[in-house]
Amino acid sequence: MKRLILKRFSSSLDVTFGAVLDVNTGLPICLTLENPYKSNLTDISSIPTGLYKVSYRKGDKKFPFQVLDVFGRSGIMIHTGNLEKHTKGCILPGMSIGTLDGKPAVLSSGQAMDILIKYVEESDFELEVKSC
Repeated sequence: MKRLILKRFSSSLDVTFGAVLDVNTGLPICLTLENPYKSNLTDISSIPTGLYKVSYRKGDKKFPFQVLDVFGRSGIMIHTGNLEKHTKGCILPGMSIGTLDGKPAVLSSGQAMDILIKYVEESDFELEVKSC
């Protein structure tokens, strides 16, 4: 099973940005946008740091990955989206960081998702989440 690292590198009151890295090479696969950490509260907080199993949901184009066993939470997905309002406590992949409608965003989310799915070979993987 592949292991990836989500290394958060910037956090504000509005968003947290990170990068998904290959654990063996340290090379980036994509960038991410999450909610800032707010005591692990449902729908408004990023997940705590730790090691998680991520399940690939073959055939589910809207929510292809589910992060499992997040303490006190369920329904944590890795899915496409651009802005903090799209996260609902989930992880959004992107190819670059920018702004949309004057708000911080990840861009080219669909392309990043395609790359991530291909990278993990349509399989489950482990995700180690680290703080900035």
